[in-house]
Amino acid sequence: MKKALSAAWGGIKIASTVFIISSFFVALSAEEGTFASTSGMLRNCLTIFAIGTGFGIPSLIYETKLSMPVKVLIHMGIGCSVMVAAAIINGWARFSGEHGVLIGLAVIAGQMAVAFIIWFIQYRRSKKLAARMNRKLGEQ
Repeated sequence: MKKALSAAWGGIKIASTVFIISSFFVALSAEEGTFASTSGMLRNCLTIFAIGTGFGIPSLIYETKLSMPVKVLIHMGIGCSVMVAAAIINGWARFSGEHGVLIGLAVIAGQMAVAFIIWFIQYRRSKKLAARMNRKLGEQ
């Protein structure tokens, strides 16, 4: 349980950071008074918690003996599914209007690209840490 809570919290921290950075750019282009209503911010915060948890808890799969492609498929499959569902439910990816489908798909593709970039950065960081730890163990 402690590992799951820790993993969820790690995912929430990353999701919150990405949300804050992206909100900066959204706020720059939003009309005055339309971006951060009370209920809108509450909904966005709850959505970010859901997305962070959706990526965080499945990351525990990396502690198993499954092959790396299966681990990535499970972790990113669950995380991206939660993220896409949240984007649609929350209205971040809209599919209405003249070019609605294309815009909605572009938003989802952008979100997934960011998710995989973050995954790759975390993967490289973990791999470097493991190599450093193995090197230290070899020196003893």
